[in-house]
Amino acid sequence: MFEGWSIMGLFGRRISTCLVVGSFYGCVSNSADSEYLSGQPTIFATLDLFDQSHENVEGVKYPAWQGDWAFRRERLEIVDRGFRTLRPDVVFFQNVLSRMGSPSESDELILSAGALNRFNWKDFKIGFIEQSGENREMAIAASRPRDFTKNWPDNTKNQWQLGQDGYVTFSELDSVESPVLLVNVVMPKTQNQVNLWYSFLKDRILELSKVRHICPERVVVAGYLPYEGDSKRFDDMLNSLNLKDTAVGFCQNAEKCKTASEQNDIFKISSQKMSLGQMDRILVHKDTEVINAGMHFLESKENSRYKALYDLPKVWGSSRFGWFASVKLRHCQRLRH
Repeated sequence: MFEGWSIMGLFGRRISTCLVVGSFYGCVSNSADSEYLSGQPTIFATLDLFDQSHENVEGVKYPAWQGDWAFRRERLEIVDRGFRTLRPDVVFFQNVLSRMGSPSESDELILSAGALNRFNWKDFKIGFIEQSGENREMAIAASRPRDFTKNWPDNTKNQWQLGQDGYVTFSELDSVESPVLLVNVVMPKTQNQVNLWYSFLKDRILELSKVRHICPERVVVAGYLPYEGDSKRFDDMLNSLNLKDTAVGFCQNAEKCKTASEQNDIFKISSQKMSLGQMDRILVHKDTEVINAGMHFLESKENSRYKALYDLPKVWGSSRFGWFASVKLRHCQRLRH
C-alpha cells in the first residue's frame, strides 16, 4: 500500500472514455495532448531492479545470489503486483537483466507477461556480468499506444557512462503536441563523484533538448539521483533546466520517502556504501502540476528458503523502494535556442 497517499486520487482518472487512448494522445481528436483536453494525468514510475551482483569489498561477505533466477523471479512477482496496483503509464528501469542463451531469464519478458503486457520497451545495454552471463541494461517501458521516436539520428549520442558505475540514457517519447525527453539516470555510487556529474548531466540535457527541439516543459528525469542538502551542482541543474523534485510537498514525514531504507532486508545486506534516504527521484518542469507522489513497491513476503540460503527474513521486490509521480505535463511555452 501507499502508506498515506490516496489511491483513489490516482485511479479516478481511469474511469474515463480516454482509457484506451492514453494521456499523451487526444481522447477523441489528435489535435492536442489529452492531458490538456481531458485533464488526464500521466503516472511515471522509477525502479532499480537490482542486479544481484556486488563489489569486491575486503572483509565483506555477500550472499551468493548472483545469477539466481529463481530468487529473481520471486522478486519480479512482487514487482509485478506493485505494477498492478499502481498502473503506471511510463516506467524508468535501472539494472534490467537478461541471461545470454536463456530467453526465459529476462526481466523484460517476465514483466511483459504480467502487468506490463501492453507496454513498448526501449533498452540500452550498459554492461555484462561475466560470472553469471547476464546483460545489464537501462530501460524505459511506456504503455501503448505511446511509443518511442523512431527517427533518432545515428550521429546523436543517447547514452553516457558517468564515472565508474553510473549511466544516463536519453529516450524520446512521441506525442501529438511535442515529444517528451525521458532521461534515465544512475549516478555513481561513490558519493564524492556525484556532484561533478550533475553538471555533466545538466549540459547533456541542454544539448539534446536543443538538438531534438524539445521544450523545457517536456523533459522528465528519473532514476537514482542522490542529493545531499548542500549539493550546489544538483541545485544548479534544477535551476538551469527549470526542474523540480516531485517529492516536494509529499515528504513531510521523511521516513515515508526513504527509498534506501534498512527496513528493506536486501538493502541492508547488499548496500555497504550507500547512504539512507530518498535516493530515487522523478524530476519534472517547475510548472508541472504534481497530483500525487510517493514511494511504491513496498511489499515483501516471508520465504523460509531464502532465510536459509541468504539469511534473508523476507523477499522484497528490489534492494530499494521505487518512486512514482502522477503529473500533468504542460504545453510547450518556448523552445530552447
